[in-house]
Amino acid sequence: MVADRKIHQSDEGSGDEGRGTKWANPTLKIARVDAKGRLVLPGAEPGDVFGVQRDGEERYVLVRLHRPAVKPRMSRQDYLEAISRSPLHPTLSWDEFGELTREP
Repeated sequence: MVADRKIHQSDEGSGDEGRGTKWANPTLKIARVDAKGRLVLPGAEPGDVFGVQRDGEERYVLVRLHRPAVKPRMSRQDYLEAISRSPLHPTLSWDEFGELTREP
């Protein structure tokens, strides 16, 4: 179980038996599932990928997987070059195309 640990120190004026005593008070983070089955995880960011495993009847284990690398966007110049290299880009003029498609 993952829990945040908070260390508390008792008050100095409460007597000798409690002076300087420290104890761990684990707090459990709770998340609720909404009507669409979504769960908001503390510390998760949009795009994070988690593996979900069922560990028993009422226990799930989430494992953060490596975030997929974001590809840089293409620039306008890159798009224009890709269009000019495209095999679907017509290389014939309309006159040449017309001569090839008309029956003699």
